[in-house]
Amino acid sequence: RTSVSWTMPSPSRALARAHRRQVATQASAEEVRWAMKQTAEALKDAELERLLVNMVSSLQRRSRSSCHEWAGLVVPNALQSIMFDNPVKRQIFTQPGGVHAQQQRLRAYAADGPLCVALAVVASDAQRSWTENLSAEDRTFCIEALGRIGRLPDLMVSQARGLLDRVIGRYVIIEAMVKTSGPALQYLRQCPQDILCSSFRATWLGGLGREISVLYLYPLVAAQHSCTAAESLIECIVRSFAPPA
Repeated sequence: RTSVSWTMPSPSRALARAHRRQVATQASAEEVRWAMKQTAEALKDAELERLLVNMVSSLQRRSRSSCHEWAGLVVPNALQSIMFDNPVKRQIFTQPGGVHAQQQRLRAYAADGPLCVALAVVASDAQRSWTENLSAEDRTFCIEALGRIGRLPDLMVSQARGLLDRVIGRYVIIEAMVKTSGPALQYLRQCPQDILCSSFRATWLGGLGREISVLYLYPLVAAQHSCTAAESLIECIVRSFAPPA
């Protein structure tokens, strides 16, 4: 198939799922070439490649639609930038209806189109966050800690995207260490003071998310390890609030 076309999927959930399964097997040669080029660009960074392979494997184990879900969450301007030379994007932006309608069609395409396209969007979005949101120290922490964990637990999309945030990423990694009996407290002690004192919205806890901090790990540490380890967690957090000597 060489032609490229896209129409907004039906609002019916059942039809949308059927449409996704159909389109996922119908990527054109142009779409495949675009996806391979876009993904290869993200994988030039060896450290990011290690994270992406582990993260995407984790997502796909949890749900085969995880990459489509992530792709559909990318903000319109960022998605438009990622897909600037995508063949379907070019066709979408020649259709009438104004910029907002075109962006909605592009988001629908990312969320319900071929898997190779969704994977390319995920890789490009991760690359952007990896370079723009994380410092060299943050990236080193992430890669070293993931090396100790090995295989990430099955993550929800919001948790996986959180790995590319300097505060949420450390929480997700340390929580994974707690669950796998890894050296969680050792890595917690390496966290900068501002991260230990920060709170964030954990959208994976349902609804709009709950405002939590590393203190939320206390019952998990007590259950998975010991009360002594849980008390060490508290001591570590308390020390982070102490004024410098």
